[in-house]
Amino acid sequence: MMPFAKPCAALALFLLCSPAPAGDLVRLKADARETAFVPLSFDGRFLVADVYGAGRGSHLGRFTYSSPHVFDLQTGAFTATAVITAANGDVLRMEMVGQLLSDTESISAFRIVGGTGRFLHAAGQGTVDRRDDGAEILIEGSISTVGSGR
Repeated sequence: MMPFAKPCAALALFLLCSPAPAGDLVRLKADARETAFVPLSFDGRFLVADVYGAGRGSHLGRFTYSSPHVFDLQTGAFTATAVITAANGDVLRMEMVGQLLSDTESISAFRIVGGTGRFLHAAGQGTVDRRDDGAEILIEGSISTVGSGR
C-alpha cells in the first residue's frame, strides 16, 4: 500500500462524515503565511506545537490565525484546530486532520465549526495546502453564507 493511502483515505472520510451545512454555500479562498511555529512538548513520537500566521481571504479580509497542532512523527499524521480572526474581529473556527508530505509540505482537510459574529452559525469544508515550510499556505473550500442555518 502506498505510504499516504491511509492518511488520504482518512481525510476523505473526515469530509464525508462532516455534517452537511444548512443554507447556501459560497467559495472560500485564502492565502496565508506562517509567522511562528512554537513547539510546546515532545515525547519521542508526538509533537505538540502552536502555529501562528496571517493572510488575506474571501469573506475574511485580512486575518490572523492561531492553530494548536498535534503531530504523530512516526506516521506524519496531525490534527489541529484553527481560530481565524477576520479583519473586523469576527472569529471563524476550523477543525483539521492532515498529513505531512515532507519536512516542508503538508495537506489537510478542514471542517468549519462556527465562530463569532457573522460566523456564529458558519459551516463548510475544504483543504489547506502548506508549502515551502509555511511560506505559502493555500486555503480552498466552501462556507455557508451569512445568515444561513439560522
